[in-house]
Amino acid sequence: MYKHISASINKHRNNDAIMLYNENQQLQKLKYKDVESLSNVFFENLKYISEDSICFGLLMRHNILIPSLIFSLQRLNCLFIFLDENQRNPNESSKLLNKLGINENQIYKDINYIIQTSGTTDIQKVVRVGHNCIKSNIICLKNRLNITAEDVIYFGTCLTFDPSMIELYLALFSGAKLLLVDKKIGENPRHLYNILFKTNSVTFLQMCPSTFFQWSFSEIESIFQNSSLKSLLLGELSCWAFLAEITEAQEINLGCVLDDTVFEIKGDNSQKIMEGEGELFVGSSYRICYLDNETSDAIDKPVMRKTGDLVSIKGNRISYIGRCNYIIKRFGHRINLQFIENTIQVHTNLQSVCIWVANSYKLLLYVVIKEIDDEIKFKIKDKLQVKILHLLPKECMPDHIELLSELPLTQNGKINRVKLEMAASSIFKNIHSNENLLEVFDSLWCRYFGSNSKSLAKTFYEMGGTSIMRIQFLEEIKRIYTGPTIMFDYIFTNKYNDVRKFLCVTQNQSKRKLNDTNINRGKVIKLSNKIDMEVNWSYNLQACVDSTVEVLSKKRFVAVGSFSNIFAIVNLDTGKELTKLVLPNAVESSCLVSSGENYVYIGCFDSKLYCVEVDTANIIWEYVTDDRIKNKPIFLNKDAILFGSYDKNIYCISPKTGVMLWKLYVNAPVTVDILLNEEIIIVVTIKGCCFCINHFAVIIWQIDLGRPVFGSPTKLSNKFLVPDVLGTIHCLNFQGEKLWQFEVNENIYSSILLVKNYIIFGTHNSAIYCFEDLTSDFTLKPTLKYKLNIDSATSSGVASLTLNNDIYIVVTCTLGYIYLINFGDFSISSKIKLGGEIFSSPVVFEDKIFVGCRDNNLICVKVQG
Repeated sequence: MYKHISASINKHRNNDAIMLYNENQQLQKLKYKDVESLSNVFFENLKYISEDSICFGLLMRHNILIPSLIFSLQRLNCLFIFLDENQRNPNESSKLLNKLGINENQIYKDINYIIQTSGTTDIQKVVRVGHNCIKSNIICLKNRLNITAEDVIYFGTCLTFDPSMIELYLALFSGAKLLLVDKKIGENPRHLYNILFKTNSVTFLQMCPSTFFQWSFSEIESIFQNSSLKSLLLGELSCWAFLAEITEAQEINLGCVLDDTVFEIKGDNSQKIMEGEGELFVGSSYRICYLDNETSDAIDKPVMRKTGDLVSIKGNRISYIGRCNYIIKRFGHRINLQFIENTIQVHTNLQSVCIWVANSYKLLLYVVIKEIDDEIKFKIKDKLQVKILHLLPKECMPDHIELLSELPLTQNGKINRVKLEMAASSIFKNIHSNENLLEVFDSLWCRYFGSNSKSLAKTFYEMGGTSIMRIQFLEEIKRIYTGPTIMFDYIFTNKYNDVRKFLCVTQNQSKRKLNDTNINRGKVIKLSNKIDMEVNWSYNLQACVDSTVEVLSKKRFVAVGSFSNIFAIVNLDTGKELTKLVLPNAVESSCLVSSGENYVYIGCFDSKLYCVEVDTANIIWEYVTDDRIKNKPIFLNKDAILFGSYDKNIYCISPKTGVMLWKLYVNAPVTVDILLNEEIIIVVTIKGCCFCINHFAVIIWQIDLGRPVFGSPTKLSNKFLVPDVLGTIHCLNFQGEKLWQFEVNENIYSSILLVKNYIIFGTHNSAIYCFEDLTSDFTLKPTLKYKLNIDSATSSGVASLTLNNDIYIVVTCTLGYIYLINFGDFSISSKIKLGGEIFSSPVVFEDKIFVGCRDNNLICVKVQG
């Protein structure tokens, strides 16, 4: 090694050898003749304290003197080991060297350096790297990658990680420049990017994928398209055995082995295979490293090492499948965690890590979203859940998704899976910490069978329960219940209602008190002897249902869409599906139903409005706008449909042909309902600007309310109300004059309900307000009649229901409750808890309440009294 390096230094004496940027981004340089001079200084000082073939422990960060120091050690025929920079205490460093089996009296023949594996993929090992091993590796890579004195090599890998030696020796063997940066720059992706690709022209870069993906998509794109980079080597593991050049046109494989390297693939029976899947072993008769206490005379050649990598071989092509310990068994299926990660990467361009928590039999998916706003975090999760639903087989679906702004890395730049596994255990522990036996049973039953009246009178097996589902039930129940196992037989052989009564008794005997705020879907809290609510049926749309149901009263159907892109029409009495249509994107708006109920018109997040035949789900026509549609369409007349789009336009189109009749730009997206009054149209934008338009797209007047609006306008004979998000109710007439306003000083996302001479709405502060008009025509602003606090915020509209000549107000909240409020005294008559959050507005038809839920279901609740 010394001869090769010495010859290269003499040849390139006047070339720049090292460039170091300190934390202030100031540049220091050394030429190769400087490296040699400093090396002589080291040599003169070390030759008196060293003996041939002893090992030096080096405790340091990246610095400009490392090449000179290593060159001097090669000249002294001494080897070295880089120690963890955190081991600053000399006593600790000495203990570490002893632990590694390194002492001052030990002689190491034919060894270039020693390194300790990180232990992230297996048990920690001490590796002694021979001169022949590293020399053959460097010469092979230098030739195959065509590394010359013109190259600039980033010397950024942690010194305790063996790929750092590749960077160092490649430069010393070829006379290339080594580029170093201060630790603070290296930890800042933006500053590092600027130094490598803007200030300098790095041509060789190797790093772990997890480190590489700390750069933004645009920065990575620029690296590939516009930078000086000639060689990019990505690898999470340190086994340098294969090299493949990747082009867009070819399927990725491991490529060809490096010089003096052989390989084998062994199947489950440890026998060598020529085709199929197995674990990769690599080895050599010449390039040999020694593990722990191995000696050269005690091992057979060629020496073959297991890599822990699962590969497939077909012909002479070897393809990487994943780490052997990333293959798990779940629900009887063999699942590759890296398949899940790669699928998400390919289809969403998001970095992810899948963690299997074996002791709780749970699969957690971490996904990197670089900028996470807590207010929209749950929406990102919902949309990601929907996307993954369409990407992955059901057995690969994660139990939980956790968003991170960045992944924790080891000092070597690898993903720190140990930290992620510890965090995953805590996450699942917190999720389950407040559950009790009854809640777990309710939740499982609802998840797999729904909670319609038929399921309540059947057993587990009568509902189609399988052996795999039984295992899933048992795993969840065993977390809570530690009593006699005979109870499990009772659970699986008796009807749901009977099991539930039994669990109630068991739970009371265990002194476990039910908390009302944690009761799952189908559990009713009776607050009077008159009114009762129960889940009549549920229909699964495979993702959150935030849109509001539309009733086809003549045909007795309801129609609704979800974030899974599914738009479905089901029987309102039974929940049986009539038709289902999968659109290209999410559906969050309500549909418009034609007068004969033969067609529905539905807006989609793919920017299109669709005309769909009710009985067949055939698309009759589609009209495309320039942005997603969340606004419910409305008939202007029998020959014209109005709707708004996020592209800030109001559209008027023909219901028969889908041809545009006119459109009007209104400065902001339109999401709330459009209001009609005789010959004029009232449109309120999300920014709070109110437009009055005639039927020919002419703006008659407009007024800016000055605040965002998320609730739809409500008509009051010759005037209308608009709620803004900051808590003000505005009253205007149809001439554009503001008549009065009042404030509740709470966020309002709800639309207003008019019942007789009362206006009712909910707030984000968990309150339901009822204001009374004392003038009979709302000439003056109304006065507060009632304020009722509920369990959590309401972000949806309210509805009214008449039962036995009594009026009840139907309210939902984000915790998943539906309330029946007695209109007479504004007291809660009954409430029911569904299996997820509610952001959909309730719709009442006869004695039924229809509402979408974030447990992926459309729910029909029947009211009895």
